[in-house]
Amino acid sequence: MIPRLIKLTIISVVATIAAITITLDSAAAKDSAQNPSPHLYLMKESDGKIAIYKYNTNVPFQVLDVYVDSLPEADRELLKQGINADSKEQLSRLIEDYDG
Repeated sequence: MIPRLIKLTIISVVATIAAITITLDSAAAKDSAQNPSPHLYLMKESDGKIAIYKYNTNVPFQVLDVYVDSLPEADRELLKQGINADSKEQLSRLIEDYDG
């Protein structure tokens, strides 16, 4: 049999852990709602050319007239994986880098 003081201490510790967990979960949910994805755009190869997608879409909203085969191997690999852009400004710089 567990003494009453130890039972109360265990209950108190469990309640504290539960409160901390709920607080952390609420903070994570709030942050997730405010910042659903840090990436706005994705640049990758599509049908042999460089295509730009809005993040989490399957249809490019812009296709550059740049053939991926004409690029250095390192760039081809990056485009195969996809290059994230977190802002319109960053996307503009990427387009300028590849499209000139």
